[in-house]
Amino acid sequence: MIAVPERRLVRKVVGYVVRDRRLLVFTHDDVPLEIAGVQVPAGTNEASEPPEAAIIREVLEETGVIARTVGSLGIERYDVWPSKSEVHERHFSSLNR
Repeated sequence: MIAVPERRLVRKVVGYVVRDRRLLVFTHDDVPLEIAGVQVPAGTNEASEPPEAAIIREVLEETGVIARTVGSLGIERYDVWPSKSEVHERHFSSLNR
């Protein structure tokens, strides 16, 4: 029998910011487009931070946009093994600015 390593739960947030029927996306200036691609704001929750606060912070940090949450789009879990011994719990939110 193969031993399955213990997985650490990591809370993540992903935000879809819409204004005038347009989705906010961005690229990283320091990473080639072919590697990082076009992204929506996302990141990791800080300790004891509610997902709603985390996504507002991530949107501001990554894009400079002040946004507010409109609602939850759901939660999904993604096992990133064997890359890491983690399960990412992603909280998806809709926001507007």
